[in-house]
Amino acid sequence: MTALRRAVCSVRRFNFALTDTDWFGRDVLWLAPGDASPFVRLTAAVHHAFPVYPPYGGLYDGSEPHATIGDTATHADLIDAEREVRTLLPLHGRATAVTLLVEDANGVWGESAEIPLGHE
Repeated sequence: MTALRRAVCSVRRFNFALTDTDWFGRDVLWLAPGDASPFVRLTAAVHHAFPVYPPYGGLYDGSEPHATIGDTATHADLIDAEREVRTLLPLHGRATAVTLLVEDANGVWGESAEIPLGHE
């Protein structure tokens, strides 16, 4: 856990705005940050600490910072969700910590630790 803490703490806390919706294919609707660079830096810091574990298992070229809105609904329902969510944008936030999620033997995800980002 020490290497993960060092990696996460190497990135300063940051403000962000989720400014638009986007899609992975027709099945996954997500929110995109206006400036993805702080998220990219965080991902790169963790990947640098654990190079044998690339983001998303190396299945994709790089990683697209995003917040998933939906991935199990029908396409029509996701279109409706997108229409509604767009009226709320932009959403503003401040990243101050990373929550480590761990999947148990039954496939259930749970919070394992919260690691603060570095101070300004």
